[in-house]
Amino acid sequence: MRKLFIAAAIVFVFVFVFVGAAVYWRLPLAQAALRYGLETAGIDGARFTVTHATFSRLVLTDIAIGKELRVKEADIAFDAAHLFTRPVAKLSLRGVMADAAGLLPRRLMTSGGSSEPLSDEKIGAIIRVLPAVVMHDGAFRVTVKGYDLTMSGSLKAGWDDKSGYAGVLDLHAIEAKPNDAQTSEALVLPKFAARSA
Repeated sequence: MRKLFIAAAIVFVFVFVFVGAAVYWRLPLAQAALRYGLETAGIDGARFTVTHATFSRLVLTDIAIGKELRVKEADIAFDAAHLFTRPVAKLSLRGVMADAAGLLPRRLMTSGGSSEPLSDEKIGAIIRVLPAVVMHDGAFRVTVKGYDLTMSGSLKAGWDDKSGYAGVLDLHAIEAKPNDAQTSEALVLPKFAARSA
């Protein structure tokens, strides 16, 4: 009986130390796991800092993916009830700066870092696992006919029982600047507020 007690005590201490180490180093462990997942998905060189990590929430700050995407903060909420269907329940973004001209063709429209475009089946699979998204103070730059258009606004999207995945995009401003020496005249855009559903 005494040997059984000693063995149980040793196992308990080992489990306690293992769990304690995992809790103590959860931020570096979460950062390493996320970096590995992104690299496996073909997104190399992502820089970020994990500032909060629990089983239900992950907060990343100072995110940079190449020169095309910068995010001040991403708050990711997990749903354990839908772990195998839609594990990320909500994604809240703050301070998004994206260069759509460089980001879309190279990063989003390819699969696993390859140069092949995504198939309809893969796009459907991605859409089925999209979380609810809330983006505050975002800005996107697009190059159109010699001009750099910068659009700023916010986004709220998610699953709706009637229409599937839907969202509202509020554009607050559009700024246009010539981006080359051949385009010297300024593009005049009317002031407006747009809302798309």
